[in-house]
Amino acid sequence: MHPEVLQEYKLGDMVAKYLIDRDSMQVGFQLLPEKVSQENIITDNCFMESLIQYKLTGDIYNEAYAGGCSMRNSESVRKLKFSEQTDESIGEQLQVNTIMMDEDGHRLIHHLVWLKNMPYVRISCTFENQSKRDCCLEMFESFSLGGLSPYMQGDGNGTLWLHRVRSVWSQEGRHETIPVEDLQLEPAWDPHAVRCERFGQAGSMPVNRFFPFAAIEDRKNHIFWGAQIAHPASWQMEVYRKDNGLALSGGLADRELGHWMKHVEPGKNFTTPEAIVSTAQTDSFDIFTGRLTTAGLVEGFLKAPESEQDLPIVFNEYCTTWGNPSHENICEIVDAIKGKGFKYFVIDCGWYKENGIPWDIGMGDYEVSSELFPDGMEKTVQVIKDAGMIPGIWFEIENVGSASRAYHLTEHLLHKDNVVLTTYFRRFWDMQDPWVDEYLTDKVIGTLKKYGFGYMKIDYNETIGIGCDGAESPGEALRKNMEATVLFIEKVKEEAAMRNLSSAVISFRTHPQQVLHPEIPFRMLTSPEERAELLRKTGIDRTIFLDFTPEMSLLSAYDFLKILSNRYCIKGLIIGYDHRFGHNRAEGFEEYVKYGKDLGIEIIHAPEFVTDLGPVSSSIIRKYLLQDDVCTANRLLSYPYTLHGNVVKGFQVGRKIGFPTANLNIDYPDKLIPANGVYAVRIGIPDGKHYGGMLNIGHRPTLNRPNDYSIEVNIFDFSEDLYGKTLSVELIEYVRTEKTFADIKALQSQLVKDKETIRKILSE
Repeated sequence: MHPEVLQEYKLGDMVAKYLIDRDSMQVGFQLLPEKVSQENIITDNCFMESLIQYKLTGDIYNEAYAGGCSMRNSESVRKLKFSEQTDESIGEQLQVNTIMMDEDGHRLIHHLVWLKNMPYVRISCTFENQSKRDCCLEMFESFSLGGLSPYMQGDGNGTLWLHRVRSVWSQEGRHETIPVEDLQLEPAWDPHAVRCERFGQAGSMPVNRFFPFAAIEDRKNHIFWGAQIAHPASWQMEVYRKDNGLALSGGLADRELGHWMKHVEPGKNFTTPEAIVSTAQTDSFDIFTGRLTTAGLVEGFLKAPESEQDLPIVFNEYCTTWGNPSHENICEIVDAIKGKGFKYFVIDCGWYKENGIPWDIGMGDYEVSSELFPDGMEKTVQVIKDAGMIPGIWFEIENVGSASRAYHLTEHLLHKDNVVLTTYFRRFWDMQDPWVDEYLTDKVIGTLKKYGFGYMKIDYNETIGIGCDGAESPGEALRKNMEATVLFIEKVKEEAAMRNLSSAVISFRTHPQQVLHPEIPFRMLTSPEERAELLRKTGIDRTIFLDFTPEMSLLSAYDFLKILSNRYCIKGLIIGYDHRFGHNRAEGFEEYVKYGKDLGIEIIHAPEFVTDLGPVSSSIIRKYLLQDDVCTANRLLSYPYTLHGNVVKGFQVGRKIGFPTANLNIDYPDKLIPANGVYAVRIGIPDGKHYGGMLNIGHRPTLNRPNDYSIEVNIFDFSEDLYGKTLSVELIEYVRTEKTFADIKALQSQLVKDKETIRKILSE
């Protein structure tokens, strides 16, 4: 191959260089330090590596001796041809998409994203199956950097070094530096065979053997290239060579290392985890890795919470009680450390222990131990708060111990080979199971809210291994389970963000009577959209609409409050003086208070709202509207009763007699329409202007159309076309009943009088 430059992008102090071989239409990718002269690049006997690396089942391996060594440069990769490249700048972000296609209907996209002034790029790849056949991926890497020795002749013997970080329990983060020759990565005398160092981790603990990181150092030219993988399950890195060039790639652990395969149906797609990739000219390993870890602090990626930005001191009591916390010993510890500068105090594992069961086999049920905390956790939490610290608590959310009741809930636990997956004395929740999500929401989020914890420590003390049942491969099932675990942690974070409580109104989108008794007509004063807008004007932070269903009608009051607590983080609930909820409305306010205390919700009793006109309720307002007393209804509402509707074509009789009308089709079918008759109204049109007018609701008896029910408005001093537009009509005052006139002329005469009357009303 004799590649030429397809495109270059200057990315701060880096250059992204896309190369293309015009004969094969293959595309390669290099990331180079910008301050190193591009004129110094040497392409001595270097194969151009494809920027996309993947393999489908049935593919031919790339070279002799590749099986079990590397899946790179497969038959599918060699079929890819360049299609197009696009770039788009949105604010501070540049995204470059390089699209490759083959003749089989496979479309692959290489995504590069760079944020202005950031010392790294984010890279991922997408596989789109545009064919008519199922495909099965068995290798798909997030990124691939080629040409990592472009500034030297030959293979750079003794110059290129691999950096990686080994990690095992109790010995985390051991930096390892190896010359590539010690990995037998010097090129073969005949490039017939490949050289590859493939390493990573199979399981649910990404740092159990290595950190998901690798870097190549050119010690002669003082340059680093490296990447980290943003993925919680099995992953791999590859350092690959077949000639003088060196390539670094990584992503999901493949079929051979991570037991991963992924079916992609026609019309479907799959995107790899994201890789954080960088390059720099420096002699400092720490400076280079700092470029990668910067990504964890950048807005839009993994923004650190406030607690990590000012690095407060956290006191964790584990090495004091060794898994045996109690109210008594925590009080002693708190007394010893208060005033010493600690911001958080964490109650670690064991707070759920019963009858001397060790902490590590009792986890999973997560009920506060009555033995260790005889007066309840509330008292202990208050001690921590009184000492000026924020209370925290420990969880290991993803697995259960052998002494817990949860250990035997086998239908909700992970299986492998149709047997419950058990490691030593732990089993794992199926995090994709909706029942598990609800269970953990209750046990984890419920505990945090109930006792007022402001900090949560999460441990991860076991690994699932190669994977589990539940997908086309153990590795894919593992990936899905870990994705679900991350989503639950995000759920916890969302709940935490809501701790600075906001105000909300809870409303049913549909009135319960409309669901339980659909045969009985029931009309609403407002649509859900009108309700939300009216409440917004009061300063309420949000409106929560619930869908009332037959299933919801069967919930007890306790179960309904539990939904409000778990799903919406409700801490205080104000209910009307006569409001009842729960199946058959069987319980009252005293029961609500009791349930609320159990769920961490303060139940507040709102008194009856009484004006000089008497009590206020929606039923009373409906009565006044149907009795043509719109003025009283408006006083009770505190705003004019309003109709919203689209203007539709009518019979245009009004136009012929000098009173053109806009015929309204009310946009909410369950809207209560007031009594028939003529009203003084104010009309709002789409441009925001308001006009006076008169509204008629009824059958227009003078026109002898008894079945022709209409809502039509004559807008004063207005003549523009409004067909298809939406109007708002505020009812100000009821003027008269609907009448039958002797003829059109008599009707016209009455309309003149009505207009004069209404102008006077609106002017007051």
